[in-house]
Amino acid sequence: MRHSRPLTRLGAAVVTTAVVAGLAIGAGTGSAAQGDLTQTYTCPFPLIGDQNVTVDIETTQPGTVAAGEFTPKLDITAVSDAGPTATQGLRLVGAETIRGTARATSKVTAPGDQGTLTVQVAADVPNQPIPAVGNALVLNASGSAPGLRFDQPGTATVEVTDLVLEMTPLRADGTPTELGTFVADCTPTPNQDTVLQTYTVTGTAVTPEVPAGTGSTPPLRQVYNCPFPLIGNQNVTVDIDTDLPAEIGVGAFTPQIAITAVSNAGPTATQGLRLVGAETIQGTAVATSLVRSPGNHQAVAVPTAVPNQPIPVSGDLVINAAGTAPALRFDQPGTATLSVHDLVLTMTPKRADGSDTGLGTFVADCTPVDPAQRTVLHTFTVVPAADTEAPAAPSGLTAGETTPTSVPLSWTAATDNIGVTAYDVYNGGTLATTVEGTTATVGGLVPDTEHTFTVVAKDAAGNTSDASAALKVRTAPLPDTEAPTTPTNLRSTAQTENSVTLAWDASTDNVAVTGYEVRNGASSVPTTETTATVNGLAPDTEYTFTVEAKDAAGNTSATTAGLKVRTKASQGPPTVEYGYGLAGSTKIKAANGTVALAGGIDATLNLATGAFDADLTIDPTSGRFRAFGFVPVQAKIQFVQAAKSTGTLAGGVLKSTSSVTVKLPHITVLGIPISTSQDCRTKTPASIPLESKPGFDPLAGGTLVGTYTLPALTGCGPLTGLISGVTSGPGNTIEVKLSPRPRR
Repeated sequence: MRHSRPLTRLGAAVVTTAVVAGLAIGAGTGSAAQGDLTQTYTCPFPLIGDQNVTVDIETTQPGTVAAGEFTPKLDITAVSDAGPTATQGLRLVGAETIRGTARATSKVTAPGDQGTLTVQVAADVPNQPIPAVGNALVLNASGSAPGLRFDQPGTATVEVTDLVLEMTPLRADGTPTELGTFVADCTPTPNQDTVLQTYTVTGTAVTPEVPAGTGSTPPLRQVYNCPFPLIGNQNVTVDIDTDLPAEIGVGAFTPQIAITAVSNAGPTATQGLRLVGAETIQGTAVATSLVRSPGNHQAVAVPTAVPNQPIPVSGDLVINAAGTAPALRFDQPGTATLSVHDLVLTMTPKRADGSDTGLGTFVADCTPVDPAQRTVLHTFTVVPAADTEAPAAPSGLTAGETTPTSVPLSWTAATDNIGVTAYDVYNGGTLATTVEGTTATVGGLVPDTEHTFTVVAKDAAGNTSDASAALKVRTAPLPDTEAPTTPTNLRSTAQTENSVTLAWDASTDNVAVTGYEVRNGASSVPTTETTATVNGLAPDTEYTFTVEAKDAAGNTSATTAGLKVRTKASQGPPTVEYGYGLAGSTKIKAANGTVALAGGIDATLNLATGAFDADLTIDPTSGRFRAFGFVPVQAKIQFVQAAKSTGTLAGGVLKSTSSVTVKLPHITVLGIPISTSQDCRTKTPASIPLESKPGFDPLAGGTLVGTYTLPALTGCGPLTGLISGVTSGPGNTIEVKLSPRPRR
């Protein structure tokens, strides 16, 4: 059988009984009729899990009450219908009856600054039969709660909510079923009606009692003056005792308040009762009890039963009474008191046959003999509620720069309902350190080793969070201070005109060699190999090389002994040298004359490229000219090489360019010297291009021709301009023949 929701209505009977004993705290909403409230709860039950339980609660109370007057006690009835499925479920486990206890809570809200009172009452659910299968499980409960007193006019409410059930299904022989005794901590449906009763408090405000003896603890002795029939007013001494904790946490309920009272009415009361033939006496005592705590006070009329007990033949009339009061809850820290004030006795003497005496039932409204007597039965110290909520786990755990023996850690702060007070930092499963902030450095670690760290947050109550996500961190290795060994067997394995290749035997290191520096004076070449080529050297030059090894920590070895190596001499390109005699002439166009030429040329030819350079020598010569076409001019002429002649021999054609300065150290006109200056010369060298016909043979020589410009003259004396004008200019031609001869 599947245990469905109807079985959970077993709790409904408990709810009814709970409400009978006292009201449960509520949300303060209500729309039902006065004294009529239907609520639902979600209660966790064995076998069938969370179930909804519906409870109908009724009470009869006046809608209006005067300030300073007690309401009637709250007589409450509750009916729960668990349905046939609940019956079937209980029958399956062999249950014949069910009984238990309900602990319900009530919040009484009074007008003005009287505040609220929250109580919890443990009520007995009497053993009740479970009907046959097929019949609905209907459980009825009833009970009462103490009368209430409101001291200021306005509106007062009684609300009902939270509920804890403790139930025991029983077999026919009275033993528990396999379910045993189960506890269901029920949760009220959100936003449901909670107000069972609303009072309109009328009249004038009254001043509540002032507790006397704050700080006192039980027992409490009080003396009252009580009016009795026949014998008049008598002093009654009442010793009241209870066992309550001196300290209670905010929001926690005290135990149910069990009270014992021993009253001594003296010998006159015994004589009076004997006079009317009384053998026993029974009744009730209703005490005005005031609960005062930070922010509120509430007076309740607590009834205690005086069970039927014998009257002594003579002597003091001592009557024993016992009762219970609901558990209390205080919602603010501070000092709270439970005090006892006025007392009302309702007593019935009985004859030996159980019939009433002539006194019937009488009521004695007692007042304290000494208005200043101690009234505080018990004093509570209300402390902040215990913190049981653990912080959230820290997040964002990261590591900074490690050392060989330490790791710096940081993380994002954890949160807590009150506050995080510290963090425990773990290395593996070992607590490494405790800090208040969100950073820590864990020391004493092993170098170059992986460690796993976690962080746990904790609060002042000792609650600890889950551990953060684990972080693995490796410590740094120990510093490397050992240098590599010196390279050995440094040698040169190759040389060129501008490079040297070196090799050597590898160094060793405690960690590892990471490279070498090959040094040549102030310059160096890095390499990670045991060989290196140094470039950019001069030909036929001796260099001294050394090598040193290095590691990752920057340690360097000693330097090797210097190795001297000479680069190869420069070989140059393949060339051939030629020498030629030179004969020919040049025609100076402006001077209208021809000058004979003779001399020689020595050339060096690059066979690979065909380029050559040459030294040109032209012997001093002279020339005859006709200035203006008819004036005879005679001049000595010198050709001085200004730069090497250069050119090419390609495809059988020789092309060259010669740069010469032309000097005229002696010039005559009509036989008369007009310039004998040794500085008479062209301002700039003349550039003379020459080119052969195709088929030029460098071994046989050949003819070269060209046209050039003769630059203007300078340094020729007063007639420099005239002389330059009749000699310089373009269009000059030259033709020379080269004939082989030995180089000079």
